[in-house]
Amino acid sequence: MKKDAKHMKNAHNDTPDIKSAREIVEENISQGESVKSGKGKKKKSERVSADKAAQILKQLSNENTTIAAERDEWRERAQRIAAEFENYKKRQVNERARAEQTIYAGIMLELLDLIDNFERAMESAEQGHDFDAMHKGLELIHKQLSDVLKKFNVEEIAAEGAEFDPDRHEAFMTKKSSTVTTDTVAEVFQKGYIMGDRILRPARVCVAQPSDDPENEESESPCTESDNNATK
Repeated sequence: MKKDAKHMKNAHNDTPDIKSAREIVEENISQGESVKSGKGKKKKSERVSADKAAQILKQLSNENTTIAAERDEWRERAQRIAAEFENYKKRQVNERARAEQTIYAGIMLELLDLIDNFERAMESAEQGHDFDAMHKGLELIHKQLSDVLKKFNVEEIAAEGAEFDPDRHEAFMTKKSSTVTTDTVAEVFQKGYIMGDRILRPARVCVAQPSDDPENEESESPCTESDNNATK
């Protein structure tokens, strides 16, 4: 009896080992489920990441489309502005040409009247040999020419007796004189003209320069050809 009781006691002591095995199995099952659950979460996370990436790609694609549209719009604007500028330059050239033609036409119209009067003077001189009439005709033509020049703001450059100005006078000849203390225009060979502040043609002159012998009041030399450097 004692042995049986002891045996029963031992059997009772072995029970915890069996439960531990069950617990181990249950734990394994639980861990398996946890693994499956983890895999599920991982797959779900991967799906979320893929959806987010697709969303980002779509957003980038939309932005690229918008940028491309804006680029095309600015390109069209630049091309339109360039075309308008080219047209503007062409209009300016045409307007300048028309303005010049208008000015030239006005000048030619004035000259036509002069030609008419000149032809009348020549015809009168040929028919009657009236040189007085021809002279008066020439004076009339000269006056008309002077009026045309004034009309276009063209004036004669003051020369004879004026102080030599290299911008307005061309020293064609020079001479020595005791009557001047500075380079002075002594004689005019060809008149000069100015239009506004623009020199159309400098006056060709003989320049009187101070004499090397200022005490001799009669010291005066004739005009001689200038080397174009003496008065510059």
